[in-house]
Amino acid sequence: MFRLQLIPLLFTTVLLSQAVLADPDYDGDGIADARDNCPTEHNSEQESLFFDVVFLGDACNPDDDVDGVPDEIEDQLEYRDSRGTDLGKDSIGNVIHTTNTDSDGDGANDIYELNTGTDPFVADDFATLSLTDYVPLGDIEYTYRAQVTIEPPTYNQEFTETVDEDSPGIYKNTSYALFGEGDHYYRIGKDGIYLKSLYRDYFVEGEWNSGIEEIDLLHLPFEIQEGGTVVSSGDSKCTYEHCLDHIIYMIDRGEMIFNDESREYITLASSVFSRGVYYIYLKDIGLYGTHYMNLIDYKINSRVDVAAVAAALPDEEQTERVEPESSSGGGGGGAVNLFWLVLASLSLLSRRRLTV
Repeated sequence: MFRLQLIPLLFTTVLLSQAVLADPDYDGDGIADARDNCPTEHNSEQESLFFDVVFLGDACNPDDDVDGVPDEIEDQLEYRDSRGTDLGKDSIGNVIHTTNTDSDGDGANDIYELNTGTDPFVADDFATLSLTDYVPLGDIEYTYRAQVTIEPPTYNQEFTETVDEDSPGIYKNTSYALFGEGDHYYRIGKDGIYLKSLYRDYFVEGEWNSGIEEIDLLHLPFEIQEGGTVVSSGDSKCTYEHCLDHIIYMIDRGEMIFNDESREYITLASSVFSRGVYYIYLKDIGLYGTHYMNLIDYKINSRVDVAAVAAALPDEEQTERVEPESSSGGGGGGAVNLFWLVLASLSLLSRRRLTV
């Protein structure tokens, strides 16, 4: 009799064990990790202000309205709101995330000043730094880990991407496929690193195309003021409407602990970036990631001396740049609308290739 009762008990235990293994719930909130927008934070309601943009629930998203300023800072300011009610909307009701407002006219945007602890309404002096220190080129391997459960990627799964020389003088970075973009192809110019081309879905002459689109625009200049804005124009081959006027905004700078070491970082927002409104870069390492995907390890097998290559180029390599117009107190004209970024990358997400 004892053995007859034990058999169904063992059978039930095996089934339950298999169910737990097949459908784990790390945070115990009743939502399986495979469907949880915050797998490590208890949030059974799954609230998410802008899930389609960052894939994160509010419980684990440090910036719920994705405006570049952490909730903990905005919640202390009467004139800002971490829930996005202070953000403008376009003619069809989509939220406009403005990154180029410079209320005191000192060349550093308000978001940068809030993030770094200076007063956006009092003019300050800011240093100039090199952007190319944050995007090394050469033979480099990066390992990223998903922080949320999007498919692809899957929560807690690791992905290895590379930067290497695809053809003479052209360096291919596959990391951006993890962030809703295609591969980036760079070249070194006289005044900085150029985004020569992108693998993407793009719209030309009334038809959608998939493949490598030639852009060849200045992506990261050698120097930028802290919190500054750089507009690239001139001989660019870009046809995609949102990168015709390519703008880079620096919205944060500081130090963070990475692999038990203190590392300098900068945060950039750009109209050419896809789902991630802004990306974090580690000095001398490269792309760290954004809300839902972060770098966990890297290996630099060899690195190109970008400054030496640039110095050896003939002067005619220089591309004319147009300085941005002043945006003090405003910011509507240069705003980054996150929702067109989502629409532009939906088809790419469904077919992008991941290298594990």
